[in-house]
Amino acid sequence: DQDNCRKAFKYSVKTEPPKFMIPVIMEEEMKDNSLWKGIIQMHLGSIAHVDMSSDDPNVMIKSVDNLINKIIVFAPSIAQQQQLRKEISIRAKKEKDERIEELKKEIEQLKKKVEQLEKELAKKEKEEQTEELQKEIEQLKKDKDMQETQLAEKDKQLL
Repeated sequence: DQDNCRKAFKYSVKTEPPKFMIPVIMEEEMKDNSLWKGIIQMHLGSIAHVDMSSDDPNVMIKSVDNLINKIIVFAPSIAQQQQLRKEISIRAKKEKDERIEELKKEIEQLKKKVEQLEKELAKKEKEEQTEELQKEIEQLKKDKDMQETQLAEKDKQLL
C-alpha cells in the first residue's frame, strides 16, 4: 500500500470521527459525491462538502468563507471533546494513582504480616529446639542414672 494520502486518511478516521471532517473539493469532476468511491465515499459521502474547484477569485472567496464558517461550527465541539479527553485522562490518572496507593498499603500490610509470621516461626523453632534439648537432657539423665545404677551394681558385686 504505497498511497500515502490513503494512509493519512485512514489514520485521520481512526483519530477523529468523520463528522468533524470537512470534505474540500479541489477538482470539478469530484463535485458529485455520489461518484466518490471506496473509503472516501464510505466515510465522507454523506457529509456536505465545500467546493473550491473554481478558478474564479470571487467564487473562491465565497468558498473560503464557507469553509471558515464550517470550521467555526465544529470548533466548540472539538474544544469540548478535547476538554473531555483531558478530564478523562486526569480522572484515569487519579484513579490509577489511587489504586497504586491502595496497592502500596496492601503491600505494607503484607510485609507486616510476613514479619509477624517470621517472628512466630522463629519462636516456634526455638520452642522446638528447646523441646529437643529437653528431650536430650532427659535422655542423658536417664543414661547417667542407668550408668550410676550399673556402677552401683558392679560396686556391690565387687564387695
